[in-house]
Amino acid sequence: MLICPKEFNVDFGKKLIKYLDPTANILIIDKYWCWKDFGEQFGYLLPKIKQYLNNCGGNPSHLVYYLYQYCGLSTKWTKRFIENCKIGNPSIIAYNLVIYYEWSRIWAEKIVEKSKVGNPAGVAYLMAKDYKSSQKWAKKIIENSKIGDPLRAAYLLTKHCYLYHREWAEKIIENSKIGNPIFIASCMVKHCGSSKEWAQKIICRYKS
Repeated sequence: MLICPKEFNVDFGKKLIKYLDPTANILIIDKYWCWKDFGEQFGYLLPKIKQYLNNCGGNPSHLVYYLYQYCGLSTKWTKRFIENCKIGNPSIIAYNLVIYYEWSRIWAEKIVEKSKVGNPAGVAYLMAKDYKSSQKWAKKIIENSKIGDPLRAAYLLTKHCYLYHREWAEKIIENSKIGNPIFIASCMVKHCGSSKEWAQKIICRYKS
């Protein structure tokens, strides 16, 4: 099984084409290629790629996004795949589709809410910062997230949205079971006005 990369690379491109069409000329693929070149030359393989995507590993939602951009993958099929994707980071692709293609913000929020893979907390922060999702909604996602990097999301929401979130973010860091609380505590001191005494308590707690 091939593992889908986030970005196009020559090795993956050649293996994928050879896997889907053993007769294809893979020698034309060089180090300067991107997904757009892939789509222009091998768009005819789209039906086979759709079948492959249902059983691949890695970050298939990223590949689906590029196929949507450059290979004519339908909105309906793309939407259904992102909704059902259980590996990689489908939340960030939902965000990209909102930002760059004006897909429904409410649809993307639902993807983030139900996601059990990737970094939904980070995407919730981005949705609040860039696309009018409510900060109340983003805070709830971050508070309940047990995957990804909710500490960084809490810090960035405080730094880039409103500093009155600081005490809330500090509690997220204090109760953390994932991420890098020591590093994030230092960021809170430097950029969000958290006290050095508070950060020292975090350091002592997580170093012990």
